[in-house]
Amino acid sequence: MTEVQKEGKELIIRVCIERDGGMYHAYAPDLKGIHVGGETEEEAFRNVQDAVYAYLESLMKHGEPFPTILRKLPTKNKRSSFIHRNICEKFISALI
Repeated sequence: MTEVQKEGKELIIRVCIERDGGMYHAYAPDLKGIHVGGETEEEAFRNVQDAVYAYLESLMKHGEPFPTILRKLPTKNKRSSFIHRNICEKFISALI
């Protein structure tokens, strides 16, 4: 277990959402294999949130370390999301 997993901190995960034909493609560049789609930008964001949470939960369940690229912030808030100023980039916060 990493120090972040032991202390219960918040990780900030960067995601990008791009228009792909008539749909949207969302991915987390710092997390290998996180690519999802959606009919709307909001649906793609919800889908990428679900995929990121499942990914992090799997890492914790199997005792695997988190990628070092993830930013670590102490927090007492529950899971939330917020939008960055850049149109493509959004962020997901995950309390672990």
